[in-house]
Amino acid sequence: MREAKPEIEPEYLEGIRLFREGLYFQSHEVLEDLWKRTMSPERRFYQGLIQIAVAFHHASGGNFRGAVSQGEKGRGKLEAYAPRQLDMDVDRLLADLEGFIDAWARGIHPRDPRWSWPYEGPGAPPAREEEGRGC
Repeated sequence: MREAKPEIEPEYLEGIRLFREGLYFQSHEVLEDLWKRTMSPERRFYQGLIQIAVAFHHASGGNFRGAVSQGEKGRGKLEAYAPRQLDMDVDRLLADLEGFIDAWARGIHPRDPRWSWPYEGPGAPPAREEEGRGC
């Protein structure tokens, strides 16, 4: 018997929307509230997204060491959810994230600091028109 697909939580969509708007700290806050009350297998997935949002928050403030650290922690948590989780293309997210971590490790701010999570499921927040992939 096939396992039921997990429900897409409104806070998850709101966290994605905030991230897409470049509001990384706020994205982290919304997702953290969801993470705190989640006891399902998605808990670790949310934690990885939180750490990635924090990484981008650090990078936007020039704290590349913090960005690398949080990016690597988030990557480590999300690897178990590849290739796809909650309508997010985790493989693509991880591949793109690798470029950001590499750039941050070299003290470079990628040309598109508002890269977004590749979520394409129901209720997907609109992507910005100029949104690009990777660095």
